[in-house]
Amino acid sequence: MKAYVIENEIGRGGFGVVSKAQHVMSGDYVALKRIDATHLTSVTEIQASINEVKLLRSLSHQFIVCCRDAWLDASHALVVVMELCEGGSLSDEFRRAKESGKIRLERVWTVFIQVTSGLHYLHQQRLLHRDLKPANCLLTSAGDVKIGDFGLAMAMQSRVMIRTYRAGTLLYWSPEVISKRPYNEKADIWALGCILYECMTLRHPFSRANTVDQVMEKISSADYQLLDDSGKVLPQVLVQTCHACLQITPSSRPSTNFILANKIIQYRASGLGIWLDDSK
Repeated sequence: MKAYVIENEIGRGGFGVVSKAQHVMSGDYVALKRIDATHLTSVTEIQASINEVKLLRSLSHQFIVCCRDAWLDASHALVVVMELCEGGSLSDEFRRAKESGKIRLERVWTVFIQVTSGLHYLHQQRLLHRDLKPANCLLTSAGDVKIGDFGLAMAMQSRVMIRTYRAGTLLYWSPEVISKRPYNEKADIWALGCILYECMTLRHPFSRANTVDQVMEKISSADYQLLDDSGKVLPQVLVQTCHACLQITPSSRPSTNFILANKIIQYRASGLGIWLDDSK
């Protein structure tokens, strides 16, 4: 840790603590995530953790939070050095927008295209995020949205590409995750649909339920208020894409490739100065 000077805590959660720190040699500011790894008791588990970190370091995309370094310290904590995003999270932005009662349509386009682009890159790398939600979509000082927190991401090693573990936040769980069925990258697409719905309406599609059981029941049946897709209130392509992402059957949901191939979305991306090239 001598290479970094910790300044202040900027986040805390079930994973551990995130602090703002400065690299002594370069002067660069970074986010230091310290994750309790005392539960890793076997060599296999420790190696799996290290392999996960190596995976994070290999990711490079304009809308993905960059992982710069990582190590297991003397106290058996996994320390991960991440790109610092000083604009907070999409969750913070939604909260501010709810207080003002509005969000600009141009911003909706920007958020949706940037998150979809980052998710597309992950899926191309055969990765699931598994915990996609506004709190894990971080904002740069310029307002760009970058997908972060890959503590739950796992490589999709087989052609079947399924996982039977449940992870993430309840409101963003897909029906197949709720019912403990195997799931694939289409679970991330469901979460993307929830984020888009919330971005357009400033409310979550399943937040009106009063209990956890009611939330799970509504998600399982995709019981939410459909949006007007006439194009009179919101852009038709956004509403239709949102509805498609929230289909009960995973195979009925679009892929990120299908979404980004839409000519209107490509036109909007170009107008916002967002390059959708796969290599970026």
